[in-house]
Amino acid sequence: MTTLLTAELLSSFITLFSHDWSLNSSLLLRQNQQCLKLLQEGLDLDRVLSWQPREVAGLVTSLTPSQGQDELAKRIEEEEIDGEALLLLTPWDLVSCLGLRLGPALKLHNAIKIVKEACSGQ
Repeated sequence: MTTLLTAELLSSFITLFSHDWSLNSSLLLRQNQQCLKLLQEGLDLDRVLSWQPREVAGLVTSLTPSQGQDELAKRIEEEEIDGEALLLLTPWDLVSCLGLRLGPALKLHNAIKIVKEACSGQ
């Protein structure tokens, strides 16, 4: 029963995020205050694209719960997720490849949207 429920939740999750929703910038920022620091530091596309997996791991682990951060950082480095790959991550990737639980995956995907939006506004 648990497996069926998990499969149904993942299916709903994928369906929900398969649409290209344009969320209000202020809503995104309110939901991810930690990203404000990056934006204040002058986040730009060239900087994000130059990030190595270790830098991506640092960002991602700062935006996720402390439990499991070391394992998550290790997976990011093993999967060679650099700045360019970070911008391409989908919610499905966060759950299936990086092993995040649904809640942290949603929050992280929201943070990635903030980074994308900040970079595209240049």
